[in-house]
Amino acid sequence: MHGIASRSPDALADVRNPLLTLGMDYLQGRRFEGFAGALAALGAALLLGCASPAQPGGMTPRLARPAAAAPPRTVSIQTTGGAETFSLGRSKISNAAFTEALADALRESGILVALADQSADYHLAVAIDELEQPHVAFPMKVRLTTSWKLWPRDDHEPVWRETLSTTYTEPFAEEFFGIKRLRLATEGAARQNIEQAVARLSESLP
Repeated sequence: MHGIASRSPDALADVRNPLLTLGMDYLQGRRFEGFAGALAALGAALLLGCASPAQPGGMTPRLARPAAAAPPRTVSIQTTGGAETFSLGRSKISNAAFTEALADALRESGILVALADQSADYHLAVAIDELEQPHVAFPMKVRLTTSWKLWPRDDHEPVWRETLSTTYTEPFAEEFFGIKRLRLATEGAARQNIEQAVARLSESLP
């Protein structure tokens, strides 16, 4: 059997890499005509694909629970500033997905357990201030900036307040499709952001 399916990985790369280069030029505004235009559009499709939202599992850091942890206190979480993902846009972080990832990380850490109501010991407000993503890139680098505030249920004075900025780069060698590479980079930036926040929280809780 002949054709693309029977080609070696090196031979496929010889076809793929020029195609992606054409797609990059196409997305950056270069004009193509005829068959070259069709190839450039195909390359752009390979680079972009259909967007999917950042997933809670991909944003949840794996944290070690202290060996002799005290019984965890409870917290209600409110996340704002997130956005829904459109299939023809870029991967975004929704408020619900970020809240779920954060709640899972807090539970794994053993310092706080998230509750869905206002009877929790603490209230934690998180604002997704900025999500910087490239339009097109081979290594996808994403920066996430968030603002955090924690206060006790019976006191509106915050015991912890901080702005965190984290970056994560997903290399081209790890993921071929650009839109998935962007989602993985977005999840990585969120995962590092949540990991930093949990560490700061554990230091700030009285």
